[in-house]
Amino acid sequence: MSDSSHPQSNDTPPPEVVQGWLSAICERLDARESLCRDIAELARGYYLDCDWQFVNRHLSWFRRWYTGHISTGRLMGRTGVKYKPPNITHWSE
Repeated sequence: MSDSSHPQSNDTPPPEVVQGWLSAICERLDARESLCRDIAELARGYYLDCDWQFVNRHLSWFRRWYTGHISTGRLMGRTGVKYKPPNITHWSE
């Protein structure tokens, strides 16, 4: 049985529908990038060497870490993110 509300495979959707789809996709991408930037900022606070693109590639693992479901060591083992200790040589002067 066919649903008449969905266009057939050879029908092109109207331009306003396509624009709506693109707008929805852009909103979701912006929200994901914002989440990745927030997580990367927190991770750098724990001296993890990552940027938002790295977080984006491993988002499911970083999301588990961000919500407290896995430890930092587990995150490092699963994603390969490196520990970057702070440079404290200037403190000894």
